[in-house]
Amino acid sequence: MKRERLLLPPVCALAASALLLALLGIGPCLPGLAQGIVDPTLPLVPIPDVVTVEATDPEAAEPARVPPGQMRPTLLNPALFTVTRTGPNDFALPVQYHLEGSAQNGVDYEFLSGLVVIPAGSTTALITVTPFDDGLVELTETVAVVLDSPICPAIFPPPRECYQLGSPFAAKAVLLDNGEGAPPSGPVVNLVATDDSATEPPTSDPSISKLVDRGTFTVTRTGGDLSLPMLVFFGLEGTASEGIDYAPLGSTVWIPAGASSVELPVIPWFDTLKEGDESVVVRLYPSPIIDPAGPGGVILPVEYYDVGSNSVATVTIHDNSLSTGNLPPKADIVRPVSGSVYTAPAAIEIVVQTADADGYVPFVEFFAGTQRIGESRITWIRKPDPGTLVTHSFSWGNVQAGDYLLTAVAHDDLGATTTTAPVAVHVDPWLGTLPRVTVSATDPEAAEPTPLPPGMGLAIRPNVAVFTLHRTGGDLNRPLAVHYHMEGTARNGVDYAYLPGLVVIPESVSDAEVTVVPMDDDLVEGTETIDLVIDPVSCPKFARFDPTCYTVGDPGAAEAKLLDNDPDDSLPPVIHLYATDPIASEGQPVWGTREAVFILHRTGRTNEAVTVGLQVSGTATPGLDYESLPGSVTLPAGERRAKLVLVPIDDKIPEGMETVRLELLPPPAPAKPLPGWPAYRLEPPYRAEALILDDDHPLPSSLHLPDGMFHVCLPIPGPGTYEVEVSPDLKTWAPAGPANPIAGILHYIDPEVVGPSGKFYRLAPAGTTTAP
Repeated sequence: MKRERLLLPPVCALAASALLLALLGIGPCLPGLAQGIVDPTLPLVPIPDVVTVEATDPEAAEPARVPPGQMRPTLLNPALFTVTRTGPNDFALPVQYHLEGSAQNGVDYEFLSGLVVIPAGSTTALITVTPFDDGLVELTETVAVVLDSPICPAIFPPPRECYQLGSPFAAKAVLLDNGEGAPPSGPVVNLVATDDSATEPPTSDPSISKLVDRGTFTVTRTGGDLSLPMLVFFGLEGTASEGIDYAPLGSTVWIPAGASSVELPVIPWFDTLKEGDESVVVRLYPSPIIDPAGPGGVILPVEYYDVGSNSVATVTIHDNSLSTGNLPPKADIVRPVSGSVYTAPAAIEIVVQTADADGYVPFVEFFAGTQRIGESRITWIRKPDPGTLVTHSFSWGNVQAGDYLLTAVAHDDLGATTTTAPVAVHVDPWLGTLPRVTVSATDPEAAEPTPLPPGMGLAIRPNVAVFTLHRTGGDLNRPLAVHYHMEGTARNGVDYAYLPGLVVIPESVSDAEVTVVPMDDDLVEGTETIDLVIDPVSCPKFARFDPTCYTVGDPGAAEAKLLDNDPDDSLPPVIHLYATDPIASEGQPVWGTREAVFILHRTGRTNEAVTVGLQVSGTATPGLDYESLPGSVTLPAGERRAKLVLVPIDDKIPEGMETVRLELLPPPAPAKPLPGWPAYRLEPPYRAEALILDDDHPLPSSLHLPDGMFHVCLPIPGPGTYEVEVSPDLKTWAPAGPANPIAGILHYIDPEVVGPSGKFYRLAPAGTTTAP
């Protein structure tokens, strides 16, 4: 049965000292203090591991090539980073990190996952950076390891894996080139007029929306470091005047970081002069080498460059008063952009924007290379005004892998045509070669195992569910690790045996199975669902293929049913014991009643009366400190509970806190062993403990009691009923029973703890373990 869990929030920094006092038993339980999950192990505030990193071998080098025919191994020279922890080392500690520097992970050196584990018993772990030989002559590159802080849940104390970052938390190494391959080239800039024609606009009226027929220069760079921006210098020539015939362009332009080109638009300005065609000439200049501290104080460019062979280009501005015939339209492909990459079979949406200074564009043809792939026609009731922007589009579907050069031909209303500049796109088959993983529930029904009475000589037969993961495509000669997670109303590790979320399909095999083994919990839950969902993995396109990648096919999830075996009238009832009110007081307290209350509760059949033996112990004395309790309790036929009230005796003697401990006894063994079930069964919790306080003693804090047991107080976060849950490892939580809050605080005494135990406690909304 699915049950929502409530983790109390972590303690605020301002309340940390008050929390520590409360946990040490120095201060009272404060309703406003969010104590969260409490661990009674002393010391109560554990010290986390502090993790640092150091480049213990800060220099790596690409391996030298071994000529063919020479029987010599390739010698590797890796860089080494040492991750060190200070603190306890009796457990394995996973440490997360990320990589920085000019060298690329998986391209310049072997791929690193971002996770390193310091083994149990060790204080260090190595991160090895093994360079690749890429056949290029490169400058010295850098690689840096930066430790990441872990993501920790809001619990107290935090899990042991929640380490802290020390200093240094980052380290750097260098990667030397082996000097083989083609020498690297410096950055080179070139210029081209990608649209060498512009036209003065027909009007200067800003209220009329027109598409200006502009020209375009494109400055490109090759070589160098694309991660840096580049400042390019140029001069203007030609018969057109800057700032009079066209918008000012300046004398420099930035190529942004990560980009290989930038456009210089030539935007004509409206005038009424008959000027004929005018020219705008741009000439690239080399980057100046001037000392910024010298005369003029010129700022040096971000990166120096050389000017290539295409250093001059021209755009012609046509006059708007000289056109006596039909001007050709303007047309540009605005989507996709050149260099776009798709995955086969691709659907490519091609969008063309058009305008015609003396008309409009009703018809556009689309081409891939020389092949006509489609067209777009628009019919208007009212023709657009001259210069109106008109958009045409065409969806090209089922495009197979390859390189394509897309163009469009725009036809205006009087028959003039313009062909757009080509746009290069690539359709990549790379993802199609990855294995595609699907899942199906090949055995979609499991059931909780039905226990058999002792002495029958029969084995319990599990009824499991089976999920089968299947891969198609990819390299069957390699094993494939598939990640998944579990969903549904049944809980992983609670209702069925824990599944780790990873399954490996062996080499030469297409399938792997995940088996769900139900666990019997004696709870009436009905049919629950078990869902297995395949997790996708990130597959960046490294220079070398990553065999751990796959895609998730359809279906990527499957569901099975988990049938309940409860209630089963053939099973004996199960008896539990709870202290629903574990605090008693010799005097009349301000917080409520002075008695403590124990509840015996049974699950299963209620046809017969059940008498359960009771053992009483503790530091308090029956008949002196409290009214004596019976040696057994009977649950009548038809009843699920019996109530025991602990009545303290006010003896007027200062005694401090005293404890009363109850334990249920198993049913007496018959004189002659018989097959079949006993009268009842005991399952935790079958021990409980209460406190007796002196007249004026306040409510206790979280502390160890005189008999060694642990008392914890947890603030109630809001209205509703809650129960206590206990965990030894913050993974598996078991209900410890319901309890009634006192003044906004829920008090619980763990009868199983004697001294430090390493247990954790939390509150959960009352679910299947309800107050009897």
